[in-house]
Amino acid sequence: YYTKRIVGLPGETIQIIENNVYIDGKKLEEDYKTSKISDVGIVGEQMKLASDEYFVLGDDRENSDDSRDADIGNVKRSYIYGKAWFVALPRKHFGFVRSEERRVGKECRS
Repeated sequence: YYTKRIVGLPGETIQIIENNVYIDGKKLEEDYKTSKISDVGIVGEQMKLASDEYFVLGDDRENSDDSRDADIGNVKRSYIYGKAWFVALPRKHFGFVRSEERRVGKECRS
């Protein structure tokens, strides 16, 4: 089991350019600390997520096994387990997660 951050939702297009994640052509603003992305893996070109796929990244992006790796790739919904119940970082979201925010895809990028 791994804990990863969901950054791409079904139907979205993902690409990493010069250390930045782009979703549907817009730069993802990340207000949490991550390491730089030196290896973009399979998302050097745009990648469209299927209706049941999610794109996940670890915060330690130099040492993370995540969706950039061809052996892992996009994660099917059926492989996502668990629920977030508490946010420690970023501090502006510190506290318990409200039940309506627990659904996969809702507030996952914050």
